[in-house]
Amino acid sequence: MSMQIRSIALIRHTLAGTFMAIVMATGAALAADPAARQTATVDAEGVHLSDLFAGIDAAADRWVGPAPAPGETVTYKANLLASIARGNALDWRPRSSRERVHIYRPGRRIPVALIKERLASHLRDQVGGDGLDINLFGAPQMFVDPSLPADISVEDVTTAPGGRFNASLALPTLSGTTRLFEITGRAHATRKLPVPARHLRRGETITANDVVWRQVRKRAGDHIMVSDLDDIVGLTPRRTLISGKPIRRTDITPRMVIRKGDQIQVSLSTGSMTLTTRGIALQPGAVGETIRIRNVNSRKIIEATVTKAGDAVIRPISLLAAQS
Repeated sequence: MSMQIRSIALIRHTLAGTFMAIVMATGAALAADPAARQTATVDAEGVHLSDLFAGIDAAADRWVGPAPAPGETVTYKANLLASIARGNALDWRPRSSRERVHIYRPGRRIPVALIKERLASHLRDQVGGDGLDINLFGAPQMFVDPSLPADISVEDVTTAPGGRFNASLALPTLSGTTRLFEITGRAHATRKLPVPARHLRRGETITANDVVWRQVRKRAGDHIMVSDLDDIVGLTPRRTLISGKPIRRTDITPRMVIRKGDQIQVSLSTGSMTLTTRGIALQPGAVGETIRIRNVNSRKIIEATVTKAGDAVIRPISLLAAQS
């Protein structure tokens, strides 16, 4: 009986020794001297021990959590790191409660221009206008896995008065499903108007090269804005016109080619005969405008239509009225 007891004790001692040896060997395989990392980059497979702690043997590395969404970062704080270390037989303790590891997953960013383009195709009929100016709230950051194309689709759009909208956008995933992203913003109807390509100063003559076409937001009072190139070329600003800003009809005026007090040549054509004389302009005038002129010789006041700088043409009826 005593020999049987000694044999059982020996077996137990041997098993205990073997178990301790396995535990020590496993611990040595996991990390001889584990240390928490500060940052790590992972892919879609998830977060592993080696992403959180340095010194993990490749054969003993194991999955501990899902990867963050593409382009996002997840933070493992001290208490969670300690729990993971204990569950994996790591001899590690946080040095302070502020210790943490930041895990980042790279992503391909969806361009904001593409987001607006996709939304515009759904909003155009609801908002109206020649075009749309879309303002997204919150500067959305949307990413897909780097191996996927930077593409999205619009699942649903609802609008409210004033152009405000809510939309659900679908992003592709590696599993072949989609991940929904909610976005809000405001859509403004636009119209195409000619605007100054540069600052235009008072007195300058506006040419076609001084103007570009731009989509601008539709607003109340748009009827006073210049919408036709013919309504601006050849005119001059009453005040400085700002580059890119729509032009009101009251901002421009015909260019004065004759100033008050200018001496000009006045002509009258009747059939095959043309008479000319000199006169003094009593008021400024642009091409096509009728101004009052004092005849230098007769001192009589007549009306004539400005044809160019220094020249005007008398309408016969005006001459007859002046002579009566």
